[in-house]
Amino acid sequence: MLAAYRNEGIGGQLLRALLGYADEEGFVRVLLSPSERSVPFYERAGFGPADGLMLRTPPHMTDSVPRST
Repeated sequence: MLAAYRNEGIGGQLLRALLGYADEEGFVRVLLSPSERSVPFYERAGFGPADGLMLRTPPHMTDSVPRST
């Protein structure tokens, strides 16, 4: 969210719409990668840490990111 629009309730409205859609469509989970600054916002919305998840990013998405060895 751009700084000029923070604390106006817009993020909450967007998140409620997203979660409402996810519930209506029967999504099993909603996964996000929040910034440190936004963690409290998502915690207030009921999100918590998720253990046991693994992620594979397709090679075409990581070409510009240095890979660790």
